Amino acid sequence: MPFKKSFFTLFLCFLPLHVSFASTPKDISFFEDKPKSVAKDFYIYEYLNSEFCSREDAWKLLEHASRMNWKLFHAFASKLDDEGIKKASLCILMKTEELLKD
Repeated sequence: MPFKKSFFTLFLCFLPLHVSFASTPKDISFFEDKPKSVAKDFYIYEYLNSEFCSREDAWKLLEHASRMNWKLFHAFASKLDDEGIKKASLCILMKTEELLKD
């Protein structure tokens, strides 16, 4: 009986880990046939935060996003090489007092 209980506990501990590894797309072809949706935006965010995403992939994914929120915008800003987007991202994150000083 203790073996079954410990196995079940281990199973429950490793289940979320398995789901988190399975949820990150490994390349941009994953997004090609999917319709624009909030779920697709989630996978875009996960892909942008992974090591698989390049600058070129980030530029291509811009047209696949259905709703641009702050979290997604900052993820794009971290991958893109556009100075205007990076500055806008920094300004959004700054406090009002810091903005008034600069």
